[in-house]
Amino acid sequence: MELRLIVQASQSDGAVPTVVLDGRQWQLTTLSDTSISETTAKYICISYIWGSGRSLNPFDSTQTISDQTIEALNVAMMATRNYEVQAFWVDAISIPKSGASRQATLESMGYIYFHATEVVVILSKPIYEIMKDMRMTDHLDEDVLQLLEQDEWITSVWTYQELVNSNLSFVSFDRSITGLIVDASDFFHGLTHHLEFYRRKHKITSFQLQKIFPRLSAFEDSMLARRSTTALNISALQVMSNMDRRVYRAGEPQNYFYAMMGAITTAPTWGAGGATIAEVSDRFMMMCERKNDYSFIYSSTLRDDRLGRRWRPAPGPMKSILSWHSYGDPATGYYDAAGFWLCGMLTTKISDKIGVSGKEIIVRQFKLSGRAIDSDDALAGQVYEALVSIDFTGSPEYVTLENGLLFPQTSLPKDSDLTILVSGNVVWPFGAPGLVIATSGDNLPVYIPCAFIGDKPQRPPSSVLIDPYARSE
Repeated sequence: MELRLIVQASQSDGAVPTVVLDGRQWQLTTLSDTSISETTAKYICISYIWGSGRSLNPFDSTQTISDQTIEALNVAMMATRNYEVQAFWVDAISIPKSGASRQATLESMGYIYFHATEVVVILSKPIYEIMKDMRMTDHLDEDVLQLLEQDEWITSVWTYQELVNSNLSFVSFDRSITGLIVDASDFFHGLTHHLEFYRRKHKITSFQLQKIFPRLSAFEDSMLARRSTTALNISALQVMSNMDRRVYRAGEPQNYFYAMMGAITTAPTWGAGGATIAEVSDRFMMMCERKNDYSFIYSSTLRDDRLGRRWRPAPGPMKSILSWHSYGDPATGYYDAAGFWLCGMLTTKISDKIGVSGKEIIVRQFKLSGRAIDSDDALAGQVYEALVSIDFTGSPEYVTLENGLLFPQTSLPKDSDLTILVSGNVVWPFGAPGLVIATSGDNLPVYIPCAFIGDKPQRPPSSVLIDPYARSE
């Protein structure tokens, strides 16, 4: 990767272009792989929305950049003029335009944002004013919440890794109030209060609230991840479920994976491969495996068809089994001579009815108390409706278990032996992701991700051989 920083210009012989910003001369400098140091490279990252307009890059007249970039730089420099650190990183100028260095830098966004002294977020004046007054307002009207829901910065895929990795401050594009810097924590605490106020006022469940405000709910989940995790221990499932509710620029689907890489690791990348969707999704999974996190297995994506990888999601977009915040430790695993093992798994059995503890958790978590539910089928129907509201795309053909309900992503094969596994590490408040392994005669196993809803099995977790054909690469 390359770390390109905009720094105040020293005495120049004219060989290096300089640009006047905020009344001062600036130039672009590049730190190579060997000169980057976490102790010496002090800089501020700038976060903003590109928009659709383009203009020439004043640091390189052969390139075009967003027409918002220079104004964002001016505003950030004005707001931080009294800071000790006077070096800036901004994507349109600092990311190489092509080649392996571009790929490596895009895959190192977690490193870049994690090691920044601060990230200054430049917002439109209306959004900035809402954030500034968030904690001083009793409640926000629905139209104001919808304005936040549609804001491009809040909904961007890039915002998640910035929130998880960085210290954020907000300033406005309006120069008349640029000097007023708002600490991100003021907005974070206020948003949680206003969403909960809305939920109680309208007497709706958390599932219904997320259906109305999916992107604000994703933003709130990002704040939970910010407080409780870092890229060192955040799980791939947490990242995927948040990205389900975010957007990327049209024509740039690779940014979805680069942003996930930035959330999952703060390690830099010194070399990179190709940039097709299949290649970057495969590298995302490889990064997760190097961290010993296999929770990407709980993607709703179709499985890979290659021998030894049939348990893995096929290369491509990786939607989570449920777009809901999970917690707990990442799903660990290992390879040995026998194949690939998944650790911390709980086994459960098919039953003719749901056990008492499982039913109690379902009724409590899904707010079903007082409803006329006279059968497990009626209960399953209510749960399935709630799951669909949080983007479950799987089968309504549920399986009754001794301690809950199982909703597979696809219908389970008939006349197959089923091994039902439930995650014992990464979980939801109302259950956990799981995996069904269907075997039939000499045929290769079929792997089906699923959502388990109920009381986790009380058996001790164990390591389970998932694929006897798998070998470490």
